[in-house]
Amino acid sequence: MRFWLFLFYFGLIGLLLNIGFGWELIQNPETKNQWHLVTALSSLTFVSLPQIIMLIRVDTVLRRLALTAPPPRLSQLNQSRFQAMGPTYSSLGLSVLSLITGTMANPGQLPILHLVLGLGLFVISSLSAVRWTRLFSRIRDDKATSQ
Repeated sequence: MRFWLFLFYFGLIGLLLNIGFGWELIQNPETKNQWHLVTALSSLTFVSLPQIIMLIRVDTVLRRLALTAPPPRLSQLNQSRFQAMGPTYSSLGLSVLSLITGTMANPGQLPILHLVLGLGLFVISSLSAVRWTRLFSRIRDDKATSQ
């Protein structure tokens, strides 16, 4: 899971960089900044793919841990999982909306909406990253204490 978290944080850095490229395009619309599209597609991939993988894998990890963890601790881990799921689904939805507004037939027609979606995506994805990190550190701690 550390690999997916690493890719996730790498994608967050890309999102932040991409917001800067987008701001540059808003300030000077006649410039053609190809890096905005390249950074957008790569950072959306690095943000979305790890979240999807972690959503799938966390159930398997918790099922294995259920065999050794006491019920109160398992309940806390499930609560942490549910806290991570809300921002994750929101982040995935904002990724789709941001991609749609950035690649419409006439790119640049909705720059303020696209910027707001990009900022929202960064904030929600950051919250999601913090919650996934907290969940996996708790799982790692439980694995260490159960051995």
